[in-house]
Amino acid sequence: MFSLYFLAKPLALLLAPGLARVFKTGHDYSMGRDFYDVLVNGNGLWFLWAYFVGELVTYGIVRLVRSRSYDAGIGLLLIACYLAVVHVLPGLQLPFRMLQGVKAAGFMLLGLAARNLLLPLRRGTSTALLFAGAVAVYVACALVAVPKQPGIGSPSEWFAVLGMFAGVAGCVFLSVLIGRSRVLECVGRHSIVFYALNALMLNAAKLAVFRVLHVNGAALPAAGQWAVGVIVAVLAMLFMAVADLLVQRWM
Repeated sequence: MFSLYFLAKPLALLLAPGLARVFKTGHDYSMGRDFYDVLVNGNGLWFLWAYFVGELVTYGIVRLVRSRSYDAGIGLLLIACYLAVVHVLPGLQLPFRMLQGVKAAGFMLLGLAARNLLLPLRRGTSTALLFAGAVAVYVACALVAVPKQPGIGSPSEWFAVLGMFAGVAGCVFLSVLIGRSRVLECVGRHSIVFYALNALMLNAAKLAVFRVLHVNGAALPAAGQWAVGVIVAVLAMLFMAVADLLVQRWM
């Protein structure tokens, strides 16, 4: 559903080609290609497709492999398979982001393994030290893994992978330290809707201010341009808040 609004712009340009000057775009839109890219290839909000496919793969593995002691090994194997495929076939793109879904399933299985391993963990000094250690490893890897030698198998790539796992571990330890937080739960529940709809609602806000109200931002002094920019941003946030109410209630 969130991906559908990526088709609004090409559809509008096909129905009214003159809008290309308004949008200031030179992109050659093709409805057939754009529909295929969004609805089959999963372009746009690709990570939602990958997460969905990853859930299906993870569910199948959990049902087939009853012992949870294999979760970490299977997860690492799935991630390794993904890295090997993109290294050998860098241009390969499977429908519905299946390839990225395999990688997502690998991380989900690592998450299950971490949950089972860290379930006895409680808030305290030991958890705080583990969190600090994970952060230190992540920062060190991030500093070393500057992409001077890009590509699978290069030293930078290995440090990037190590930093990736350290970052995941740090998030786990931090979540144990935080425990319950209504603020973070609220952010987690609503932020994905704001993220998914921000481009659409920002365009709607700009349309309202510049086309409907006929505000000529380019003719304003710098202070006026800043003020109009803030107004557009706030209006877009209000639009997203209304959309969020509808999504949370009906979707």
